[in-house]
Amino acid sequence: MKLKSGCIPCLVERTKYECDMLFEDDREKILVLRDFIAFLFEHLEGELNAPVFFGTEREKLVKRRKCHGRSLTNW
Repeated sequence: MKLKSGCIPCLVERTKYECDMLFEDDREKILVLRDFIAFLFEHLEGELNAPVFFGTEREKLVKRRKCHGRSLTNW
């Protein structure tokens, strides 16, 4: 399956949903969303990856943020 324009808002919405489940602090949610959106921007150039690629990386990002409480802007 190829990434389509409709996948992007869904990926961001899913990130927000997971943040709502895991974090009480809105600042933490915003940091995760910022990091995920930065990841999307970086990987939306050239050959488009499948949505599962972005979903897998989202899960890793959220897990690292929850476990380590740090920003992950360096991909």
